[in-house]
Amino acid sequence: MQLREFLPKVITSDFLDALHKARSLDTLREQSQEQQQQLKQECLHLCSRLDAAQSECQREREEKLALRERLWESREQLQQQAEFCTDLGAATCTVLWSASRREEAVRDILADGKLQPFLSVAGQTLESFVKSLDEEEKPQQQNYNSHEHQFVLALAGVITNFAAVTCGRDFISSSAHVLLDTLMQLLGLMKSGVFPKLKVLMLMALYNVSLSVNGLTYISESPAILPLICTLLEDQDSE
Repeated sequence: MQLREFLPKVITSDFLDALHKARSLDTLREQSQEQQQQLKQECLHLCSRLDAAQSECQREREEKLALRERLWESREQLQQQAEFCTDLGAATCTVLWSASRREEAVRDILADGKLQPFLSVAGQTLESFVKSLDEEEKPQQQNYNSHEHQFVLALAGVITNFAAVTCGRDFISSSAHVLLDTLMQLLGLMKSGVFPKLKVLMLMALYNVSLSVNGLTYISESPAILPLICTLLEDQDSE
């Protein structure tokens, strides 16, 4: 039998179909292997990116912790500096309060030209202290021995002593109107029983200024004086 006659009998359509299917399976297997390899590469790439992201996240977390620690340390240092400045201010102003009882000391301060900036800072400090008081603060909750309270108390005492001297009184009544406005405003804001000694010193300062014609004129013409008088008349505090 010739090969030409034999092959058609052997290579049937079923055989050809099986051969095509085998080739298709080989192709699919190759494609599957390629896809698996590609997916493996992508997975490795994603894992690499994940590791990098985790490392970056850890680095940022450590940086945040370091920054938080530095912030805490800065706050502590700032608090310590604020306490030191308050202690120093209280001690310095207490000494100045005592020294300003002498008329010669007030004259020397006026001659040096230092009174104007001092009164400006003093007014701002008193304003900051009074406005920081809690509206619901009770007298028994106040710390009269705190350095902050001693600081503002000494400031008010110095102003009172300056105003008790003729040259200081004349200077305040003519060149420290902002301070006078601040004192009247703060006295109107302070509630009954809240730091009464501070309130008394501020009132004494205004009284001393009013002993001069210019001072009395300015205070009496101030729109804040009538509401202040009404507030003080309603104040039941013994001091």
